[in-house]
Amino acid sequence: MTPLWIAFMFFLLFIVHLRRRGRALNPHRRVPPGPPPLPFIGNLHELLGGDLPHITLRNLSHKYGPLIHLKLGQVPTIIASSPETAAEILKTQDVVFCSRPFFATTDRFSYGGLDIAFSPYNDHWRRIRRFVNAEIFSAARVQDFKAVREEEVGALLKTISMASAGGNDFNLSTMMLCLFNNLIYRKVFGKRISAVPGDCGRSQHHEIIMEVVAFTSEICVGDFFPSLAWLDGLTSWRGRLEKTFRAMDRVFEQEIEEGMKRRRGREEEKSSMGEDINADSCLLDILLKCQEEMDSSLGFLLTRDMIKAVLMDMFLAGTDPPAMTLEWAMAELIKNPKYMCKAQEEVRRVVKDKGKVEDADLQYLPYLHNVVKETLRLHPPGPLLLPHECIIDTKINGYDILTKTRVFINAWAIARDAKFWSDEPEAFRPERFEKMGGVDFKGHHFELIPFGAGRRICPGMMLGVVAVELALANVLNRFDWELPCGMRCEEMDMSEAGFKIVSHKKVPLIVVAIPATAKETSEAEIEKTTCSGISGLFLRHTRQFKNILACVYFQDMFLAGTDPPAMTLEWAMAELIKNPKYMRKAQEEVRRVVKDKGKVEDSDLQYLPYLHNVVKETLRLHPPGPLLLPHECIIDTKINGYDILTKTRVFINAWAIARDAKFWSDEPEAFRPERFEKMGGVDFKGHHFELIPFGAGRRICPGMMLGVVAVELALANVLNRFDWELPCAMRCEEMDMSEAGFRMVSHKKVPLIVVAIPATVFT
Repeated sequence: MTPLWIAFMFFLLFIVHLRRRGRALNPHRRVPPGPPPLPFIGNLHELLGGDLPHITLRNLSHKYGPLIHLKLGQVPTIIASSPETAAEILKTQDVVFCSRPFFATTDRFSYGGLDIAFSPYNDHWRRIRRFVNAEIFSAARVQDFKAVREEEVGALLKTISMASAGGNDFNLSTMMLCLFNNLIYRKVFGKRISAVPGDCGRSQHHEIIMEVVAFTSEICVGDFFPSLAWLDGLTSWRGRLEKTFRAMDRVFEQEIEEGMKRRRGREEEKSSMGEDINADSCLLDILLKCQEEMDSSLGFLLTRDMIKAVLMDMFLAGTDPPAMTLEWAMAELIKNPKYMCKAQEEVRRVVKDKGKVEDADLQYLPYLHNVVKETLRLHPPGPLLLPHECIIDTKINGYDILTKTRVFINAWAIARDAKFWSDEPEAFRPERFEKMGGVDFKGHHFELIPFGAGRRICPGMMLGVVAVELALANVLNRFDWELPCGMRCEEMDMSEAGFKIVSHKKVPLIVVAIPATAKETSEAEIEKTTCSGISGLFLRHTRQFKNILACVYFQDMFLAGTDPPAMTLEWAMAELIKNPKYMRKAQEEVRRVVKDKGKVEDSDLQYLPYLHNVVKETLRLHPPGPLLLPHECIIDTKINGYDILTKTRVFINAWAIARDAKFWSDEPEAFRPERFEKMGGVDFKGHHFELIPFGAGRRICPGMMLGVVAVELALANVLNRFDWELPCAMRCEEMDMSEAGFRMVSHKKVPLIVVAIPATVFT
């Protein structure tokens, strides 16, 4: 009987195979076009090439059209790559495509489909969606967590300040992820993931969350070959999945137990906190309250597994996606400095002297909104969104779509479709939204659907977007941003990491943050930073003060009128000798003006613009006092939200400011007098804070023009009368241009030894 039984089983399998094949190959059915599948694996090989899946699928859509059909293993799949096909699926036939396919990973993490993100379309999903929209993701709930957002963003700013001390570079990517881990943990459980604000790298719970997030991007045999799902049990994959799930489940159990104890304690104390939802309540409290009260409006029993499934959604959607959006936004702005400047100008104009951006300020930042929209366009959190599943046979554009067909929307390709995004669709251009009549990402405009649309749109998108905008506005307001080690914007690697559900940068964002304070210190706060005491002495002892003042004036004249101009002249000659082409150009100008007079006079200086630029460039690279003279704060005040106490000493690093690559983009460390010909009148008289060798404001050096005219006159004459060389056939590159040890005035470490040759015109 055994052989007959085996033969009968094979016969049944053969009949089933023929029925399935006949259904698939029914000549009356018309499936969307697509590349021919290979035996057994179908079109899986198409996605295993060099490009990322969403890029490969975009390329296939160029060949086969906006709706293509693939056989991924045993699973029929369609991909929509145009706004029209996306609208057909997510709007016109939304109810037909609103289910989710089964994946082993998401099924386990959603406690068997009890959540809202991965649950199949059924009565449970409809009930849980109504519940979370009303209780968790409402506009009022977004506002309830305003204080939490502002506190965590404040902690991020402090972390950046500490990491950037001394001009050090740091990994901004990890800080963004830590921000949103702490933020979601506080929203859900009412406490930080780490006891240290702004830090979560050493937290065990943080590591578990990251393992769960990483696991959601893993695939198994059963996902594409359902009939072979049993093979997953023979590998370590199933064991790793269960281990990760159990670790996260223990975290949830621990927090739920603590939450229930808190609620019991409140009831025993007859506190109103258990009855009223306020800014201190967390989402777990809300869920437990609903579970205990069994409100009839729910219409279903909210079990513990349902609570944990909703919490899992919060962590999966509330950590990685907003962190990556913020990272991509910063990367695009750093790569495109002109948009960075425009965004910073808007934020700083709105914030003024408050020191920080608050939730209420966001409505006045339209350009910042456009920056975030443009980031979501180019880098949607999920390039292919979450997959849908067809629940009945239907048609799209005349093509037959069968039940159980998986459906992917290529939101990444749609948002770069040149048919709609005509102005350089691959480029970062926030201004494009100013001309597009209110196009947004809320599911109404199918050209931009980073969060999906229809019934399955991400319900928590505004909770995430508000947090991203608040964090972005604050880091733009508080800091200026650069790349490390003189790296240029064009050298940034903007490629994406390998296959992940959420779009990640391949290379972490390593940056340098510079507190944007120099100008405010010198100008807006100058009244509070003057040296104190001398005015009172003047009022009380006028005659005595006149005698003292005479001595002080003589001392000031000698201190400021000897060493500083002498060193400026020495540095100017050193730079010109080191750069012969600039020496020749300066000499040609001087000799052309002087002609046969034999010497340069004061009245000639106005005709020597290149010589002026030589002196300006010398003062830029070698300001007489690199840190200027110190100031002192005379009353308690604030700068950028930071407290500055009375008697605090203040130094302005004029040397560093004058070499800032953000402003001096053309080789800031090099001697280039020509740069001032293109800079529209930038000078050293205290009006342009990029060049303040003599300070600015009330305490600017009053005798600067006396010294500068003397330097220019001396320099013009020595250039006119002599040609200059280095001794002993020494080459220009061998000159030692280093500075001497700590001095108030910048000195050359090695004296300038030269050979002067009378110019032929005088011999």
